[in-house]
Amino acid sequence: MYLSKLTYSSTHRAEMVKALTLHRNLFHEHQMIWNLMPLDADAKRDFLYRKDESERFPFYYLLSERLPDNVPDFLQVQSKAFQPQLMEGSVYGFSLRANAVVTRKIDDNSKKRIRRDIIDAKVDEYKQRFPVVGDRPASAVIHHEAGEQWLSAQGEKHGFKLRDLSVSNHQFHKHQNKDSNSGHRQFASLDFDGTLEITNPEQFVQSMYSGRSNSDPKNDSLVRGLGRSMAFGCGLMLIRKA
Repeated sequence: MYLSKLTYSSTHRAEMVKALTLHRNLFHEHQMIWNLMPLDADAKRDFLYRKDESERFPFYYLLSERLPDNVPDFLQVQSKAFQPQLMEGSVYGFSLRANAVVTRKIDDNSKKRIRRDIIDAKVDEYKQRFPVVGDRPASAVIHHEAGEQWLSAQGEKHGFKLRDLSVSNHQFHKHQNKDSNSGHRQFASLDFDGTLEITNPEQFVQSMYSGRSNSDPKNDSLVRGLGRSMAFGCGLMLIRKA
């Protein structure tokens, strides 16, 4: 596994400006990441990435099975081997953008289930409990409650527990699929930031990053992540020593 940082190169300013405009569309952005990988017609997606817009120009963190080797002039790539050495009880700061969903019945009399964005699902719960708008908590409280419940449940399955959490940037995305006139993709994303404690290091690494598990030989996915959709910049949890 490799962890890479991708930055736009100012030495090719014209190409950079063109790329920045093009990559506002998540499909083009996702295709840019795909194109960095060695050519392999049979390869499935074996990477996760996260776009960071905290600086003047955006950049990307990329976790991949294969080392990026097809780098265009407008990008600069710095890569290193990704071999996390974690200890039980260690505390890390984390950042995650996820397509967080829950499964719900359509109604009490149906066995059919649908996936719901966790914020929408939580808002509907409060609407049922408190028909009067003024009786409901503020939106920020509802968002935090939904995010904390979802991520805490993920932690129980993936070897960590939350210490503290900030939930923000709930967004709905609908983007044209490449150059198709009809195909499109829509999903919601949510940003999670805070600190966590590692409760099971091996489980955390296997389920969050490598995807390989001796207890599940059928699971040969190389890059896992959190949430329903792992494409378009979602799913990669970045951690740093707290």
